Amino acid sequence: MSALALAWLTVAAAPAGAVERRSRPPACPRSAYQVGAGAFYALQPVRYARRGRMLKARFSFLDRARETKHLTRVYRVRHGEVRITAVREGRPGDGKVTTYRQSCAPGAQRAAKAKRGVFRDTVPLPLAFVWKLPGNHRAPAPPSDGDSTSPNPPARSSWTLLTAGDVADCFNNVHGDPSSGQHPGPGAILTADLIRTLLPVDDLLALGDLAYESGSAAEFAACYDPTWGAFKAFTHPAPGNHDYRSPGAAPYFAYWGAQAGPPGRGYYSYEVGPWHIVSLNTEDDIGANGGQAAWLRADLAAHPAVCTMAFWHRPRFSNDLLHGNAPDLAPLYAILYDAGVDVLLEGHAHVYERWAELGPNGDAQPGRGIRNLVVGTGGAASTPPGTSLAPGEETQQGNVFGVLQIRLTATGYTLHFIPAAGSSYSDASSGTCH
Repeated sequence: MSALALAWLTVAAAPAGAVERRSRPPACPRSAYQVGAGAFYALQPVRYARRGRMLKARFSFLDRARETKHLTRVYRVRHGEVRITAVREGRPGDGKVTTYRQSCAPGAQRAAKAKRGVFRDTVPLPLAFVWKLPGNHRAPAPPSDGDSTSPNPPARSSWTLLTAGDVADCFNNVHGDPSSGQHPGPGAILTADLIRTLLPVDDLLALGDLAYESGSAAEFAACYDPTWGAFKAFTHPAPGNHDYRSPGAAPYFAYWGAQAGPPGRGYYSYEVGPWHIVSLNTEDDIGANGGQAAWLRADLAAHPAVCTMAFWHRPRFSNDLLHGNAPDLAPLYAILYDAGVDVLLEGHAHVYERWAELGPNGDAQPGRGIRNLVVGTGGAASTPPGTSLAPGEETQQGNVFGVLQIRLTATGYTLHFIPAAGSSYSDASSGTCH
């Protein structure tokens, strides 16, 4: 496939156990087709089936020679939405993708222009489809048509995430004059450039403190959005203490919308392949008897996955000289530990720290504890690391910008800290799920 591929889903309710078939959705006008890279791509779902939280759709499209081809894709359903992916092959920045036209899917959003190789957006599904197809539904295998794209691609064996926190410092356009406007600091620009070289990935996890100093709407617009905002469509955030310097972190929640979970709450969960992923709020409602703790217990009990990862902003354990440990997070950490969570990603300290698998008291518990990873290297000015490794701390590095690349499998994970331009430090490790 040599040009743009864009999948708009058109779906409707069906009885349990049924398989939906539609040769050409009658409600899709030609205006829903995508024109790009010199060819029409009339991607229309001719077969689709939902299995749990996954949606499998088969599309027909026209290639450059106007020959009919077929393509099968699998999408995750999240809160009644499906994430779509457009791929523009060739050199990054080679032209630009035509603005996506309005889909015939009810409530579909208009997507922005994409100038690089991969663009992702979410499109709401009709809720009737999401909720009226209980159980497992499998579409019959499409007939073979000689296309090089397999109609039944092999099941995925790994998923890739990128993560860091503490992202965008803001600087006045005219020194000392806030009225002159602001621009992002060099660190956020460096890590954004690094992320572009690592795409495509499944998700980017943003570990809080995303726009300094106070997470205001102006700071998000001037400093975060021009850098990491390029990856907003596939970012999952957690709020930080600087985000809460604006009352109630209102600009944070306004910027992220549904991607930040229910409004004003700041915690939610979702799935990546076989992994259950939990985003938590270290800045509000952190007591043992609070609403977040009750939700977390229920969520982990309802998702007894073999592999579970959590991420939040302030680290429970840190050797950073400016920030240090956060004993007030002990109740939430104990819930994660009791549920057998495997990995905890954190920011706040502007350093990189890899810890052993730690118990609730910070003691190393190989095969039982939670792997703690502090990745406050997203672009904000560095803070000093400890003068030596603390008990249970396996490595630390200050004065570095970069992101942590995490490859997930059905039974474990591999870690690779990748530095941005100008830094040379790197780190690698791996682990097995409990």
